[in-house]
Amino acid sequence: MYVHQKTLMNSVPSNSEWTLEGVFVTSINMTTYSFVINSVSFSMRRKSTFYVMNVIFPMLLLSVLNACAFLLPTESGEKISFLISILVSYAVFLNYITEVMPKSEMPSRMAIYLVLVLTQSCLAIVVTLGVLNVHHYGAPCQRVTRVPNKTSVDPDNPVKDKTADDFTTQKVRSVDRKMFLVFLVLAVLSVSIFWF
Repeated sequence: MYVHQKTLMNSVPSNSEWTLEGVFVTSINMTTYSFVINSVSFSMRRKSTFYVMNVIFPMLLLSVLNACAFLLPTESGEKISFLISILVSYAVFLNYITEVMPKSEMPSRMAIYLVLVLTQSCLAIVVTLGVLNVHHYGAPCQRVTRVPNKTSVDPDNPVKDKTADDFTTQKVRSVDRKMFLVFLVLAVLSVSIFWF
């Protein structure tokens, strides 16, 4: 039985996290001067604006920054420190989020998203370590066959030889561009968990 919905809804105080959509009274025993409610059901919907603006959007930006780490030149030596800074930002941000998120036994979509983003950050660090290792030490097959270039260069006619180092640098730049696209797609796909 659906009784006094407007009166009951007006008596419930407003909340910044939940929207009260309906109050359903299922059974009423009425006497002359009073009535007894046996059970009341509330229909509530969580407001998503707070979580979108304060959790999802900043985490999405950090995911895009993970991808942007592959745009940094390998020679700069700042890739790992940049990625570690992002990982520390995640750790601080996750500490804040665990206080805000409601506790539940079943993982929510938000919790799954946060785990995906943290995994992307760790994966970006591992991939960057591999790329930097190839850049500084060359591919394993090149380490054995690498011969130092002992040719002299004429200042009037500078001709650049294709050495193993040049080949490795081009290969590393190509891998960096591909990894940028892969991690950018991962950042967008991880946000899509909220629409499915």
